[in-house]
Amino acid sequence: MQLLLVDDEERFLSTTSKFLTQKGLKVFTATSGADALEILMKEDK
Repeated sequence: MQLLLVDDEERFLSTTSKFLTQKGLKVFTATSGADALEILMKEDK
């Protein structure tokens, strides 16, 4: 399973991403909506 986390607080993204990765998820992080859209477009191929 893949998950995209979007938040402007990098500390939250880092901590949450590490936790979810340990649970077996593939986690992508973005600090803005524009960054999230870029990730979605890149990973959707």
